[in-house]
Amino acid sequence: MRPFEVLDTADLINVLATYTARYTKMLTGDGKEKDLINCEETIRALITEIELRKRSGISDDPSGKRR
Repeated sequence: MRPFEVLDTADLINVLATYTARYTKMLTGDGKEKDLINCEETIRALITEIELRKRSGISDDPSGKRR
């Protein structure tokens, strides 16, 4: 099971935006290397999930069911 497959696409994008903002803040501040690496890995996993959905044509049904 992929870690983010339970989220709908809109939620994935929101989480990606949140992690991107967090990562940027850590880069401009005094982010710890471990935290930066964890954030980077999460961002990559989110992007991978979004790309998989784009390639496979998975979309979110308004009723909440994935197609």
